[in-house]
Amino acid sequence: MGESPGRILMVGGIVYSALAVLLAVGTPLAVADAAFLPVLLVLLPAVGVAQVPLASAQELPPKRLVYAASGVSTLFLGAVALGLGVRHGGPEAVGLRATSIVALAAWTVGLTALGLLLIILSRLLAGRSGIRESALLRYLLPENGRERGAFVLLAASAGFGEEVAFRGYAVPLLAHATSSLWAAIAISSVAFGIVHAYQGMLGVVRSGVLAALLALPMALAGNLWPAILAHAAVDIIAGVLLGRWLVGLGERV
Repeated sequence: MGESPGRILMVGGIVYSALAVLLAVGTPLAVADAAFLPVLLVLLPAVGVAQVPLASAQELPPKRLVYAASGVSTLFLGAVALGLGVRHGGPEAVGLRATSIVALAAWTVGLTALGLLLIILSRLLAGRSGIRESALLRYLLPENGRERGAFVLLAASAGFGEEVAFRGYAVPLLAHATSSLWAAIAISSVAFGIVHAYQGMLGVVRSGVLAALLALPMALAGNLWPAILAHAAVDIIAGVLLGRWLVGLGERV
């Protein structure tokens, strides 16, 4: 992550172009999908990595402004993915299908518990190894009532936008292109992890594993709603309710 932001983005643009051409000519994907899927797999991760040196080199904007910008951009990303995804079979094609309350609750509670357990265990192990959470992640945790309210809205937008884009849209398309559902989950999860480079290497790995967990209801039940709800719940609990405790967990033991 020591490269300059401009170089990172330039390499990302080159890889994006190559992958888009490869998908367009070498897979059964439509041109629109071949153009947008590499945005999720290459351009967004490149932007995520480029943000790290940028953030360390300049004064950070107010947190609520960061929350608002991130929320709007995430919702826009999800809206584009939804618009492209429904072409392949309506809302059900991206996992937005009806399900029983019992199944929805079971999946959501289970995924939320697994996500929080992942965060706690990763923090404990990292803390024992002397690894701290990134300064940028610490900065972005809400500290007062207004920031907490804005963070809840950000978590809700991330739950919908990121899940529609990375799990509802990208996973089925990658499975179609690679003929392997589990390869699709692995590829999309790695990209999702790198998007969170601002959290440091620990956050990249943790986000990638969480992404794979959140892909399970889509993979096993064809339903995205549990992932949307669990994603938002994990972000709210970990960010608003337990944030300051979690970042220090393991550092004092």
